[in-house]
Amino acid sequence: MFSKFFFNSTPYLLLLVYFGVPNLKCLSQDLDTNQSSGEKNSYFFRMIPSVRDNIYGIAFGLFGSEVICNHKNLKKSHGLNVQIFGQGLFIPINRRAFTYKRTLATDSSWMVVQMQTNEMHYKAKHNGILISGFGTMTDESNGIVLSGLSSMGYKVNGIAFNLLSSKYYELNGLSIALNNESYIVKGIQCGLINRTKKLKGFQFGLWNVNEKRKLPLINWSFK
Repeated sequence: MFSKFFFNSTPYLLLLVYFGVPNLKCLSQDLDTNQSSGEKNSYFFRMIPSVRDNIYGIAFGLFGSEVICNHKNLKKSHGLNVQIFGQGLFIPINRRAFTYKRTLATDSSWMVVQMQTNEMHYKAKHNGILISGFGTMTDESNGIVLSGLSSMGYKVNGIAFNLLSSKYYELNGLSIALNNESYIVKGIQCGLINRTKKLKGFQFGLWNVNEKRKLPLINWSFK
């Protein structure tokens, strides 16, 4: 009888844990509130999504805090951010919405316009290591981004490794994926297909496109 009750109730217990834990004060959560700045901080460990302004240590959950659409404050994590699913799954599913031409290829692309006019409001920023099963949609990543599918953002400073595609307005560092797409690249793109409008560095892949030329295997620009 007990085993039957346990197995029947397990899914509900898991849901309770996932949605209930973020609301519990655990570890050093009594230090959450930073009175001097008015920000709410978490230390050591925090389940995400979270409304905390800063998470120092380990952030862990199914999705990142950028899925919280109705909260105006920028969500930042510092350390290790692990998203089991992440939002990167929506990029290949909605290929028309996230095409290179629509997002990055022209000066009238929606991401380019918002970035150049300073109208883009960041929802999430991560400093450290960002890991996701399907990928992320973190506005700014400083450090290392790792995913098994696709990631998208406005800026990455460091290394981005995504198995299928990397899409960023500005890349400062190294991007490795089957398909790398950025408006501005200061560093290296490495994959089967690499595309950018403004390159200061190298591209290594089957087909490489930048503002100067289109070449197989290797392309470069130091403008």
